[in-house]
Amino acid sequence: AWRCTLRSIGACPPAFELRQARSEGSNAIVEESAFRQVVERTVRASAPTAFPPEGRPLGFESEAFAFDTTDGGSRYFTVRGVATGGPEMPFGGTIGLAEGYVVDVTQKQREVQEHLKWRGRGGGLSLLVF
Repeated sequence: AWRCTLRSIGACPPAFELRQARSEGSNAIVEESAFRQVVERTVRASAPTAFPPEGRPLGFESEAFAFDTTDGGSRYFTVRGVATGGPEMPFGGTIGLAEGYVVDVTQKQREVQEHLKWRGRGGGLSLLVF
């Protein structure tokens, strides 16, 4: 799993950070710079931009996205996290923070695809029989 952080302070450009949470040999097949760009786009698209007035944090989760690995296969990932927005600053703008984890959901995604494949075949067979 990877930990990601997106910070936004007023009119300054947002800062994104992605780091590996723990060392896993299987993650070596992911090309880091391209993966970082995909994760950053996913976090920007998934994290909420409007917050309740009381400043309560909001959870977010992205849809599973595919990423082509260096060995030619595909792995599926999702981003889960929490976003918070700060109060209005005296010079304008607010501070926003989104933190979360990039989770490998390849096995789960493959199980879903397999289920849908067999469900489609079963539906096709039932149409032939009846």
